[in-house]
Parts: sequence; C-alpha cells; structure tokens
Amino acid sequence: MENLKYTEILQLNKALVGTILSKPYEIGVLSNITVNSFKEVLEYSCRLNQIEPKVEIGNFDNIVQDSAVLKNKDLIIIFYDVLNIVDRVSEFFEDLEEEKYNNLKNKLFTEIDIIFENLSNTASVIFNSFSSAYYNNNNVQVSKIETFVKELNAYVEQKKTNNVSIVNIDKLFAHIGFKQSIDYRFYHSSKAPYTFAFLKNYVAAIETVFLRNTGKLKKAIIFDCDNTLWKGVIGEDGMEGIDMSATSKSGKFYHLVQRIAVFLSKRGVIVGLCSKNNEQDVLDVLRNHKDMILKEEHIVIKKVNWADKANNLRAIASELNIGIDSLVFVDDSNFEINLIKEQVSEILTIQVPTAISDYPDLILKNVYTYFNLVLNSDDAKKTEMYKEQYDRENSKTAFSSIEDYLASLEIELTVVKNDKEHISRIAQLTQKTNQFNLEGMRNAPYICIPLHKKSDKARIIGDASPVYKFSQSI
Repeated sequence: MENLKYTEILQLNKALVGTILSKPYEIGVLSNITVNSFKEVLEYSCRLNQIEPKVEIGNFDNIVQDSAVLKNKDLIIIFYDVLNIVDRVSEFFEDLEEEKYNNLKNKLFTEIDIIFENLSNTASVIFNSFSSAYYNNNNVQVSKIETFVKELNAYVEQKKTNNVSIVNIDKLFAHIGFKQSIDYRFYHSSKAPYTFAFLKNYVAAIETVFLRNTGKLKKAIIFDCDNTLWKGVIGEDGMEGIDMSATSKSGKFYHLVQRIAVFLSKRGVIVGLCSKNNEQDVLDVLRNHKDMILKEEHIVIKKVNWADKANNLRAIASELNIGIDSLVFVDDSNFEINLIKEQVSEILTIQVPTAISDYPDLILKNVYTYFNLVLNSDDAKKTEMYKEQYDRENSKTAFSSIEDYLASLEIELTVVKNDKEHISRIAQLTQKTNQFNLEGMRNAPYICIPLHKKSDKARIIGDASPVYKFSQSI
C-alpha cells in the first residue's frame, strides 16, 4: 500500500467490496481536523486483512459530543490535534499570560476526561498524541508550546483507560519526514494538514490494533533457507560456502534475521522451515554450523523437500491445526513468492529485498504489525506445545481409530472457577477464533485451555455453576 496512489487505492478498495462475508467491523473517526482520504485508506487496509469495515467519520471539531454518539463502535480513532487548538494564538503562544495558559490547559483536561469517560466501555480506542512539531521551536530552549504539549500528553497517559492505545505522532513524522507529512496549504484552506503519504503510514502503524481486535494476528513465520536464513546455497556452496556470520559484510544481516526468529520463538510464535533442499544438508547446518543461532529447539516444523511450496505450506497449517491465514512466509525467490500469492493468497508473503541491508528492518516491520509480542507464562511454553501438537498429529497414523488415539493421550480435565492466575490467557483466547470457546461467542463464560503433555491437565475456567461431563477417552 505504501507506493499506491489515491486513485489506485480507490479502485482496489472498490474491487474488494462485497468479497468479505464476515460481520462488519465498525469504526468511528473523531477529529478536530479534516482527514481527507483517511476513510478509503483505512477501509482498504481492513479489507486486505479480510476484515469488512464500516467506517463513520464524526462531525468536524466535535470530538467530545461524538465520543458519546459513537461510543458503541468496535474501534474509535481520535485525531485531537493541538494545531487546531491553539491555531489562532500559535504565533503569540510564548507571550500567553499564565492565567490564559492554565485556563486553556484545564479546558482540554476537562474535555479529555469527558472523552475517556464516554468511551470507557468502547472495545478499543486509538488516541493520537499531541505534537508541537507544527510550530517553529527553539532547538536549544524549551518553548511554551512544547511544555504545553508535554503536559497534555502526560495527562492523557495518566487518565487513559485500559482500552486506549496511544499513537506517537512524532514517531510517524520522524519515519517519513515532517515535510512529507504536513501540507500547510491544505490546512489553511480546509483544515486538512496531513498528506496522503502520512495517512497511509498512519494506517499501517495502527494496523496491528485492529488485527489484534479481530483475531487476525499471525501465529507462524515460515522461512525458506538458502539466501533467506543464510547467504548462499547449501547444496552448491557447502557448509563452508554459506554465510550468516555476525561479523561479515553480508552475513550479519542474515544473522540479525535469525536473531529475530529466535526472539519470536521465545514469545510463542511458531517458527518453521519450508525449503527446496536435501533435508540432511539443512539439518547439518542447523546442528553443526558455527554461526547458526537458529537451532532445532526453536523450530516447530520443517518441510525440507523438493515438493511444491504451496502444498508444503498447506500441510504445515494442517499439521499444526492452525488457519492457513495464520502463516507468514519468507523467501528470496520472486517465483516462489508469486506462486504462493496466486495459489494460497491467504498467506502473507515477505520477499527478501535486493538491498540485503533492508532485510532485518523489513522483517521487524512485519513482526510488529502481525504478531502478538506481549509475553505471558503460556506464551513462553508455546514452541514446545506446538511441537507436541505436531508430534500428536503425526502419531495418529499409528492408531486404527480416533478413539484409540484420544485414549492414548491420557488427557485429564480440571474445572476451575474464578482462577485469577489465568486471566491474561483467557483474554487472549476470547480474541481468537472459537476453537477453544465452548459457546461459540467471544464473551462466553467458559474457556477450555488444553495443555499438551500427557501429565498435564486441561482446564475449563468459568464463572458459573453448570457441571460438564467428559468421556474417559477425552
């Protein structure tokens, strides 16, 4: 989307209308500025991620009132820009009398209180931080407008409720450049300060919020091997000819990508391999190459063979019992990437860039957008749990019936009521699919948390009294 023009996004967005059958995800946008083209960019981003959006833009400069009117939306996005708050006094703000300064500040504090109170029960709220970057500031001394903005942001952090996410606007300005973000001509003519480039980057920055809210975050990242985890081709260059050294000119970038993969593994993300190679060659690299920091212990599943990668990726999803749209696939080959896009379009693909120095940042950008990196006690065990799930799926072939297979697992269930130890895990599960949801609703009172070793006990956690009976084979 980053390189698309506005007209191109309009056409692509129009083509996607009606192709997504899910319940609309309702989004309200509250703003004291004009955000031209924001609606279309937001809708396109949602539809690309298989989310059907229903976006409503509130009235101009009517945030407080609209926060009450639109509070029942699934997501509220707030542009509350200081540029339009102190616009008429900006040139003289440094001379503003203390009383007027405090009156203005306290007025905004009161409005922030009302907004957060009105939206306290809204599922999710995105609030943009205030910025002083619009004004000519002294680079040595702290200006009054900078102090004003700092106080506003501190108050927002203090008063925001748990459903509020803060977007640091200054970071976005730094990312694409302030001159590329703001067009004062349009601000003075129509109160629309933000450029189309900025709005595209803004939507990309908040993408992870609505992906998380709709259960669309990814669960697995699957890597090719040659020229993806290391430089070179193991089947041609041999063990000594491939490079992933932290100290070499090119190898250091592959080293950084491997470090990212290890980092993800420790946070419960499935890390796998899908590579056209001789399996033993790849195993030798994993086990014996001195610079290989991504080891077998970090890798949940491997499909290293000469089969079609599209079918291998389908098999990976099936054997791990996760949706095909939960996969991210990384490969250096333009042919393989296009094959996956055509045959398994649900999979997010990342192609290793020609400028290899951009590779780690490209992976990180996608990691921060598409994966949950908030670690809890269960996430730390997930790599091992998924490995056990894979082993169980493979072991099914040893049994003549599913009943015999289930009995061999020797699973026991324990019913726990109001166990605070599991609150963070319950919160995660309610945002996933209904796989572990006994009532098929996101707010169901009973969540089944299966543990994955024979000696472990699955738990059903809830806040009611019905007794559930389970057959011994389960």
